[in-house]
Amino acid sequence: MNGPLENYTVEEIKTMGKRSIVALGKKMIFNDSGQHIPDLYPAKVFTNDKEVLVFFNPSIKYAPMDSSNYHGCSVALVFKSFSYSPLINTGKEQQTDHLSFYQPSERDFERIEYVLDSETGKSWGYDNYLNYFDSLGMEVWIYEKETFFQVKLESESEVFQYELIKETGEKRKKRHRHIRNPPLTQQGYYEIKE
Repeated sequence: MNGPLENYTVEEIKTMGKRSIVALGKKMIFNDSGQHIPDLYPAKVFTNDKEVLVFFNPSIKYAPMDSSNYHGCSVALVFKSFSYSPLINTGKEQQTDHLSFYQPSERDFERIEYVLDSETGKSWGYDNYLNYFDSLGMEVWIYEKETFFQVKLESESEVFQYELIKETGEKRKKRHRHIRNPPLTQQGYYEIKE
């Protein structure tokens, strides 16, 4: 896979196995954006009879103050289309073709764990929280503001939002709503796990 990207059929891609499919997805994203996918972004592969989709999407997304980064992306390998997930926490519009992929600093890990410890009543550490929210099929967005964190938890059926005061750990402005996000498996896709 070091030469130019070839055109593959769905059946050819499926025979490669997950590891090679993920490598192909990473290469295509690099060729499109000039950015490498960070190792901490888990990869999932879904396919149907027309397409193979590779998702690089951590379940926890943290946007420090004055930051703009991608926090995930996906690529359709047959149609060669890309979808990037920017989180912009600057209060102004970005003027760039591509952002860099977010990689948490030690300070970011501490902030994320503070918010998630407040949410769960546990003290599990970042990797365990990632696995926990991934196993629940939930995503967490955390935007850092001057005096609070804006937090959003989303599953297939509901969204819960609130602000967590940095100094006190108090939750305020709580909002909850029901939604319907059908999983890919209900749209005719199945996951390639190996």
